[in-house]
Amino acid sequence: MEARVYCGAERLKEVLFRLFICVNDKGGVGKSVVTSILFGYVRKILKGAAGRVRGIDSDPKNRSFHRKYPQDVDLLNIRELKNADALVKPFEEKVDIVIVDNRASAMSDEDKGIKAWIDEVGLFEVAGEHGMGITFGAIVNPERENLEGLKETFEMIGERADWVVFRNFKGADSVIWDTSNLRNEMLGIGIREIEMPLIHKHYERQMHVEKLALENVRPQDIADHGRKRRFITDLYSRLEVIESLLIPQKLLSAR
Repeated sequence: MEARVYCGAERLKEVLFRLFICVNDKGGVGKSVVTSILFGYVRKILKGAAGRVRGIDSDPKNRSFHRKYPQDVDLLNIRELKNADALVKPFEEKVDIVIVDNRASAMSDEDKGIKAWIDEVGLFEVAGEHGMGITFGAIVNPERENLEGLKETFEMIGERADWVVFRNFKGADSVIWDTSNLRNEMLGIGIREIEMPLIHKHYERQMHVEKLALENVRPQDIADHGRKRRFITDLYSRLEVIESLLIPQKLLSAR
C-alpha cells in the first residue's frame, strides 16, 4: 500500500488501527484521569472486543493510569528510546487500539521521550503505510503555561494527526483558551472539543488516592448510586462524538 498520512475525518474508514496519545507536557492537568476515563469508555462500548484495547502508562514513577487498570495497562519507560517501539508493537498482536498516558515533558526537545521517538521512526509516514490512525488528546485549563506547552506540540504535529481537546476548567474562567490564536488554529483543522463535566469530590478522591477507575468508585449511599449513574451517562454521551477518533471503523461496525 502506498505510504499515506492519516490526518482527517475523510480517511477514517481506511484506518485499521488507532493510536491515542495524551500529549500535554505539563503535569497535574488531568492526563491520567482523562486517559483512564477514555480507556474505560472504549472497553465498555466494545464489550466482547475489549481485549483488543491496550493501555500504556509511560510514567513508571507515578503509574497513575496503570494503578487503575493493573491487568490491562503496561508500564513503559520511554526515556530509553529503544523501549518506545512498544507503543505500536501491540498492533502486531491482535490489538486494534492503544491508549497512551504520556508523562510530563515527554514532548519537549530536551526530553528523550515520545517527541524524540516520533522523529526517530518517522511515525506519520509509518502510520500511513500500515493503516494506523493517530489521535492526540490535549487537555486545556486556565494555566497559561499549559497552553504554551500545547502550542509547541501542536506546531510540531499540526494536521498530520487527528486532535481531541478536553476542556477541563472546573468552573474557572476559560477566556484565555477561548480567545487564543491556538484555539482558532486548531479549530481551523477540524479538531473536536469536549467539555469535561466536574467530577464529584469523593469520586475524584477515590480516583486519585485509591487509584480506582471511574466505574469502580463507590457511591456514598443509596441516593448516590443514581447520581453516579447520571454522571457517567452524561460523560459518556459527550464521548460518543469522538468515537470515530478512538475506535477503528471495523470495530464500530461490528458492535
